[in-house]
Amino acid sequence: MNLLIPPQFHALIAAPTVAVLSTTQPDGAPHAVPVWYDYDTENIYMTTGTTTVKYRNLMANPRAVVLFVDPIDANRYCAIHTRLTARSDGTTGLAHLHTLAQRYMGVPEYPYANATDIYCRLSLSITRISSLG
Repeated sequence: MNLLIPPQFHALIAAPTVAVLSTTQPDGAPHAVPVWYDYDTENIYMTTGTTTVKYRNLMANPRAVVLFVDPIDANRYCAIHTRLTARSDGTTGLAHLHTLAQRYMGVPEYPYANATDIYCRLSLSITRISSLG
């Protein structure tokens, strides 16, 4: 599904701002965490370890919301509803983590990667967009 991000939010989402990923826990409670991301016109991509709560939640329920809040005006936001459609484990996940480190930290490799962790690149397809501002 090719949903368009409203033009007034292009600069916010293109900037290396921290987004909030909200998933659902097994008991139905929400779980929200800050995340690094990149995106294209149809998907939001992020990397996480296979031992994280967000990973387990997405494996059990592939629906999530990624929230982008304007750091200058908190009344201006874009909530992108998504569905997990793909994941890449191992080398691809670690490579994506390094790409995100370049975007967010300005370093060639993520300095805190743990050699024993398995990193996954998650592809979240955009299903709906709601926004204010």
